[in-house]
Amino acid sequence: MSKIALLPGGFKPPHAGHYNMAKWLSANTGADKTIIFVGPKERDGITQEMSLKLWKIYIQNDSGLEVRPAGVSPVRDVYDFVEQDAPEGSTVFLGMGEKDISDKRFANIPKFAEPRGIKFETKLVPPQAGGVSGTQMRGFIKDNDKANFQYYLPDHLSNEQKEQAWDTVTGLDEDLYNPEDKVLDYMRSSVPGPKDDIPRAYRYKRGGLYTGGGMGFGGMYEDAQFEKGKVLHVYDFDDTIAKVKANIRTIITSPTDPDFFQELDIASTEFPEKSKELETRLGHLDITYDFGEFEKQINNAIVNSKVVSKLKNSLSRPDIKTTILTARSIGHPVTRYLKKDLGLDAYVVPLGMQVDGKVRGIDKANWIENHIKKGYQTIYFIDDSEENRVAVASLKDKYPDIILKVEDPAAVSEMMMGMMTKQEKAKHAKNMKRLKKDMSKMRGNNYGGGGYKVPDYVKGTLTRKYYEEMSSADLDSVENYADNKLDPIDIEFTNHFFDRLNDPRNDKEISSAELIGFFKRLSKNKKAFIEFLKTYKEVVATDNRTNLNIPFVNQANKAIAKTVMRKKDFQTSNPQLDLERKLTKGELKDRERIAQDLPDKEFKKRYGKDWKSVKLATATKLAKKEGMYPPYKADQVQKVRYQASDTFTNSPKQAKKRGYLEEIGIDLSNYKGQILPGDVLRAPKGFPLGGKKLEKSIQLKVIKNSREGVNRYKLSLEDKDGKKYTVRNFQMDGEYKGKKLPKWGLVRKSRKNINEGDPKKGTGKKPKGSGRRLYTDEDPSDTVKVKFSTRQDIVDTLSKKSFKAKSHARKSQIINLIHQRVRAALSRTKDPKKKAKLRSGFEYIKKRKEASKRKTKRMRKEAALTKNWWKEIINEILLTEGGAAGHMAHPFNLPNVNNGKQLLDVFKKSADSLDKNPGAVKIDGVNSSIRLVDLDGKKQFVMDRGSKKELDIKGITKDDLLSRFGDGHGMVKVGGEVLDMFNEALPELENDLKKLGAYDNPNILFNMEYVSGKTNVQDYGSNFIAIHGLNKIESKEVQGKRKMLTKRISSEISYDKNALDSLLKNLEPIAKKRGYEVYGSVPTKMTKKPNFNAALSKNYTVNAGENSETKSLGQWLNTLSNIPETDFIFMNVGYKQDSSTINRKKVGAVSKQVYLAILNGDNVDGLFEKYEDKEKAIQGFVTYLATEKLGDEVLKVLDSPMGSVENHEGVVIRDNSIANVPFKITGKFILGGLASDF
Repeated sequence: MSKIALLPGGFKPPHAGHYNMAKWLSANTGADKTIIFVGPKERDGITQEMSLKLWKIYIQNDSGLEVRPAGVSPVRDVYDFVEQDAPEGSTVFLGMGEKDISDKRFANIPKFAEPRGIKFETKLVPPQAGGVSGTQMRGFIKDNDKANFQYYLPDHLSNEQKEQAWDTVTGLDEDLYNPEDKVLDYMRSSVPGPKDDIPRAYRYKRGGLYTGGGMGFGGMYEDAQFEKGKVLHVYDFDDTIAKVKANIRTIITSPTDPDFFQELDIASTEFPEKSKELETRLGHLDITYDFGEFEKQINNAIVNSKVVSKLKNSLSRPDIKTTILTARSIGHPVTRYLKKDLGLDAYVVPLGMQVDGKVRGIDKANWIENHIKKGYQTIYFIDDSEENRVAVASLKDKYPDIILKVEDPAAVSEMMMGMMTKQEKAKHAKNMKRLKKDMSKMRGNNYGGGGYKVPDYVKGTLTRKYYEEMSSADLDSVENYADNKLDPIDIEFTNHFFDRLNDPRNDKEISSAELIGFFKRLSKNKKAFIEFLKTYKEVVATDNRTNLNIPFVNQANKAIAKTVMRKKDFQTSNPQLDLERKLTKGELKDRERIAQDLPDKEFKKRYGKDWKSVKLATATKLAKKEGMYPPYKADQVQKVRYQASDTFTNSPKQAKKRGYLEEIGIDLSNYKGQILPGDVLRAPKGFPLGGKKLEKSIQLKVIKNSREGVNRYKLSLEDKDGKKYTVRNFQMDGEYKGKKLPKWGLVRKSRKNINEGDPKKGTGKKPKGSGRRLYTDEDPSDTVKVKFSTRQDIVDTLSKKSFKAKSHARKSQIINLIHQRVRAALSRTKDPKKKAKLRSGFEYIKKRKEASKRKTKRMRKEAALTKNWWKEIINEILLTEGGAAGHMAHPFNLPNVNNGKQLLDVFKKSADSLDKNPGAVKIDGVNSSIRLVDLDGKKQFVMDRGSKKELDIKGITKDDLLSRFGDGHGMVKVGGEVLDMFNEALPELENDLKKLGAYDNPNILFNMEYVSGKTNVQDYGSNFIAIHGLNKIESKEVQGKRKMLTKRISSEISYDKNALDSLLKNLEPIAKKRGYEVYGSVPTKMTKKPNFNAALSKNYTVNAGENSETKSLGQWLNTLSNIPETDFIFMNVGYKQDSSTINRKKVGAVSKQVYLAILNGDNVDGLFEKYEDKEKAIQGFVTYLATEKLGDEVLKVLDSPMGSVENHEGVVIRDNSIANVPFKITGKFILGGLASDF
């Protein structure tokens, strides 16, 4: 019986380790054939197509190995092979690596093998030579590191084959496409199931293969009749397919003056015009351009939709070779952008890699000429550069027999004008009616005989299409987008869906933009959508924004979109999923009430003529928040969503029990009188609140009480931590629908709710029928009896013990009250004698009020001193805990930096310091500091995060990691790998540790970072550890605000650098065996002085409406009188100009959140309510802006053995003349992603 081995995987890209796995599997199973399944998922621009090409190169001479493209996934293809393709009675081996052996996705394969008499066996393939991570291989490609990429290819490949492999992954493989290659057609289709020769773009085509699109006259496909021989379509990328938003660094020098140097950035969108202007104006100077930003990934680009439409048509023809010929030196960013953002698989040739210096028109012409010599006779070329077009067009003179068409993308956009607007349609209809009337008057030869001239009034409206139907290529793009957003669900559209898109019953055409928006909103409900598909065979998704309704049918891992219709308030018997839920009746009432409470004046002031709609939108959002209804209709889908999670239950009874239905109520029958805000209630233990049952009774304060029916109410409540709850349907009689309800208790009533008779004498309260004007309803124990008829009355009042016992704030209130009363009485009194007495009293209280004000200011100043003390405490902890506990200081964290001048001064001094002494590259890794201790009777390395936790003080062993960090935390894996590595190497490190003083001192820390490929903000492409130096960690007593505090302080110490170098060398073999490189402190070298003036002269605007200010960075720094490092402010998070959302949160004044909001042009008046908060926010913005921009200037002139420091997190500076602690300059990395697996 036959033996077959299977090796499934992603292989993006395959390398020597993968190839050796396949060979090992084949040799150790005795398999007649080993089949390699390659997954369809793209990784960083490496496609399934590329991986298959590489495998074909590797296995050319291996008859026992076969490679196949997987459909939906390699896992599924393994199941399908066992169930359908494997011969009955055969033996099937599944090869798996160590990390996959426990993968439960393969657990059920034996169930499919047994009925067919197939013996199934899992085979663990040990690690093979040449193993390297796919991330590292993709990193080599991204970094254009050809040598390392080829180093990890299978050893048996020739140099020519290795070159072929490199060309495949970098887009230089020019002649990959062969119309006869059916395997390639199979791969390009990417549609699961049986394949045919028709590309995916034809699946919805009507009216024949070659229709639509255009080369300027009748369309590319209609031009097919004029084609001859092999056909080549060549597209430029930059400024032809898309305008990439990037900056071109422009350097101007003088051939006569070696000291003349000027640098500026030109936006790519303005480069053609501005570069010509510069070259014309400064022709006597040397101008060079740095296009480095174009080698990075493309994140922001403006697409020429007409050219993209042409490109889609070209790619849909299997008989055409379509190539993107770009002047870039790296093709990967273009390939990735076309695939990820436009959904297009296109061959990209980076001509800049093949040409020395700048790519010229002659270079593109030479490339095309080489193809003419290979037999291509019909050529279409489109490029925004006139030089390139002229050079290519000249080929027609040299090769007169070829068919050559050259186009300018700007002209293409002008020719293809798009569809009519509503106004144009109305005008067109009116003109057609007029034309019909004119033609009905005609008689004889003129009618229909060609003698009637088309009137001018008709011509104008005929220049644009009346309808613009969505093309199949457009729908393909939508499908790619939907697949990406709803992964792992595979969305497929039926032919009927395509037909229904352009159906006139839709009222208006359904556009691709609407469908993209639909699937974007559906992706936000992905969990619910998947749950619906699992539970029901068919579900209708409804979008209330566009009134689009799409029914989906669940088939395996696919969601088949049967049709689409535009209909408002669509009703169906099938389960229905609303992408954005509507307001309930209760919420509609809440919206009306909230809208009445919102101040019209504020909305008019902020939003002008749109204030009403913004106000309504604000009220709608607030009503939804208050309502807390489940987002899906329980009566429609017989499901109840838990408010605490995204899980469902079939049992309404269980849902009621857990508190997730509206009909949960409470018994307040023991409550007397009306419930008012301020009342405090006690919720009993076990009551379901906020999605879970209470473990103990809690007190809740009433925020709002609203009636919902007869003797039925809704309560809005708040706990002591400010968390909000809503309880509906609570009853005053203890029953609801005949059922007893949970009994709640009353803790206390608010003062407004006390049912009281006449107050006791002397309380200061106003008795019934009293004519006294002045009284107070405040706490009697906090009141002071006030007299103010004469000056002496006021003196006596302010001399009372009850007054003197009050706080300063309370005294100020009483003084202000007397001042107001005396001033009011003085203005009303007519009697001259009384007026004279009041005048004397007013002058006295006025002086007392001024004295009270002065004291308030003095106390605030003292509070500021307290704040400075707190800043010192923070700085002491922050600046000294760089090793074991936390992030290192930025320049604005230093104790001697408090304003803009001092901040700029630190950067200038830092530049001078780095020029004389090397800094250290700041690695963006995970802090994994370790120390050597005596534990359990032996020496071993332990981890220490620098906290006061018991495990940190003892030392965290490998067995302690799970307890210290918890299941799923990244440090469990990281710590285990680091500790295993060092403990294995301990015998070799002993002598080095003794020289460093760390062998017998358990308080000596190795200040170390761990990097596994990609970190918080930087992709290094390899695994390594970096030991920056040695720290000593100890417990110290520091003065707290009220008492002494114990802190664990980690500070740098001096050490024998030769001993550390020796330790690194002795550690290296064991680290390499585990897949890690080892580094010490990486020194920097300054290549030239940083150009701070370039950063300081650039203008930045703070948007404040009419009061907006634009200043250079230097001017902004001059206004920075105080860096509000420790201050917090209230910010409207997520604020947008036309948004009604008000979501105020407490944030740091110097924070990334504040900086990005102001930098992006958000209005500070909308972001911050208080004037003081606005001022602090602007100061924080300037602090962050200067830290980023001045830091960038420093980093771009620093080099290191690990490459430019600009590509790392930053540089660490140790210079006691600047600060007595190390600090870091990070530039743009201050904005890097701060969240990671750790």
